[in-house]
Amino acid sequence: MGKLKDLTGKSFGRLSVIKETKRRNRGSVVWVCRCVCGHNVFVSSLNLMSGSTKSCGCIRKELLKSGRLRRTHGHRKHPLYWVWSTMKARCLNIKNHKYLRYGARGITISKEWMKFECFYRDMGHSYKSGLQLDRVDNNSGYCKSNCRWTTSLVNNNNRYY
Repeated sequence: MGKLKDLTGKSFGRLSVIKETKRRNRGSVVWVCRCVCGHNVFVSSLNLMSGSTKSCGCIRKELLKSGRLRRTHGHRKHPLYWVWSTMKARCLNIKNHKYLRYGARGITISKEWMKFECFYRDMGHSYKSGLQLDRVDNNSGYCKSNCRWTTSLVNNNNRYY
């Protein structure tokens, strides 16, 4: 294992490193840091050195308040967001365990549905808890004209063989 690099007194973005803690995060030293806004935060060496943590969170709050950073749809915790993201993973992510049955055999997603807002606009009104997204034509892609909400029984009968 390499020698510990002392970050005490160094600055990273708005953070100044105060002292090392005994805590570790995935093998990385956790430091007490003071933000220019006055808050103290615990940050790992990895996050400091990579630049992924630059403040206590005050930068994000300022950007949201100023409008320079905005939330796109505010539905990330809605059940439809999970349906949409898993649909994309099946079709686009070669590491997804279902990719072979979807993306690898040419099942696509309409360009419009690559944005959650469009998927939500088209399918959100008819969604009910417990239903599954189903393609009417199992050999065609995901789009408004080819998708519906069904029960798991109906969905399981509509399989590609």
